[in-house]
Amino acid sequence: MDEQSTISPGWYADGSGAVRWWDGTAWTEHTAPAAPGDREPAGRERATQDVDRSGAPPRRPALPPGASVDNGWTWTTAIVPFAIAPAVFFFDFSGYIRATLSGDPSGLLAYAGYLLGITVLSWGVMAMTVVAAYRDYRRLVGIGVVRPFHWAFAFLGAIVYLIGRHVVLRKVGDTPGWPLWTHIALYAAYLIGMTAWIVWITQRVLNEVLWSYGIAPGVS
Repeated sequence: MDEQSTISPGWYADGSGAVRWWDGTAWTEHTAPAAPGDREPAGRERATQDVDRSGAPPRRPALPPGASVDNGWTWTTAIVPFAIAPAVFFFDFSGYIRATLSGDPSGLLAYAGYLLGITVLSWGVMAMTVVAAYRDYRRLVGIGVVRPFHWAFAFLGAIVYLIGRHVVLRKVGDTPGWPLWTHIALYAAYLIGMTAWIVWITQRVLNEVLWSYGIAPGVS
């Protein structure tokens, strides 16, 4: 067997003063500034050095200092899920209740169309989130992250993917995780806004129902 084929994937000095990513079979185009003590991919290093004796998967090699792990796709994954939120807040529930109580078919049809539009947009936002997570995952593989957190977890929600991604990246480098913290902050703001909106809309709906029966709200 060729000697180089036994070298595990990792960052190695390529003789030019920088480190280059070795994918286990060949050099890639990804390079980074060399740090003191970077290794040469020679026969001195065996692939078994990175394999746990208990049979666990090989350790993830550390990324070189200064390696950038966040990009536009990461931020898309973090922010796009909230794109549909304003449409929910602008839905006229009072008008919907009035149309329902009066049996106005044209009004009901208009509101049904609005809700259908929100549903379609929600599916589109979810699809975009998953695509962004996939592209982010592929980029992490490209810069040398071994076994990144899988993009398919984005189907469970962007926050699941972003948390798992952050946990893995903390094992191979020092990342502040701004996309994750931004997503959490937006999610907290969304929950607070949604709670206040539900309280307000519940009061409005109750008033509409009382008026429909000729009862003035607040009058016993």
